[in-house]
Amino acid sequence: MVDPRSSSKRPAAYSTPTFDTQEALEGMQQRRREQQQQQQQQQQQQQQQEQQQLEGLLAQLSDSLQVDACVLVTPTAIGFKRVWHMRSRDVIKPLTDELEISQVFKVLVDQDEPTVIWDVGNHPGLGAPPTSGFRFYAEALVKGEHSGTILGSLCLADRQSFTLSSDQLAILKESASSLYDLLLWEAGVESEEDDNRLPHFTQNRKSL
Repeated sequence: MVDPRSSSKRPAAYSTPTFDTQEALEGMQQRRREQQQQQQQQQQQQQQQEQQQLEGLLAQLSDSLQVDACVLVTPTAIGFKRVWHMRSRDVIKPLTDELEISQVFKVLVDQDEPTVIWDVGNHPGLGAPPTSGFRFYAEALVKGEHSGTILGSLCLADRQSFTLSSDQLAILKESASSLYDLLLWEAGVESEEDDNRLPHFTQNRKSL
């Protein structure tokens, strides 16, 4: 009598693949590091492009209005961030300590029209940085037209005292508006309604 178990089909024998677990883990970690490095490089490239766009706009404005310095001032959690463009090498950038005690290169006035001070020497309370030698100062707010959210200020400075014509004021306001749009784009904000997601100035300043 045949044992039924002897005729039953059995699965074919197979061998389990073997590999070095430590080597595989190191390979995964290496690929992860490479991906992180690639992402960091992409972020750095994007930041450099954004910085170049900001500096390019400031350079155009400086050349157009023939002023020594153009500065974009934006708020941070600990103070101010400033992007500078100096029209020539002999223009001295104010020291950090001087900027802290000065009222210029910040936000002086919360108003729609630019603030123009033809000679800061006539306004000693402003505390203009002495080493820079700036006399002329102008400021336009970088803010939403409808929201009123102030994302920063666009500042002009020059070692000579003068004022701005109506056409020059229009150029200054247009440049501030372009910077507002650029800041939104850099932050990935699609609508002015959401501009308060960015760091912004909340305090109002009285007019001089």
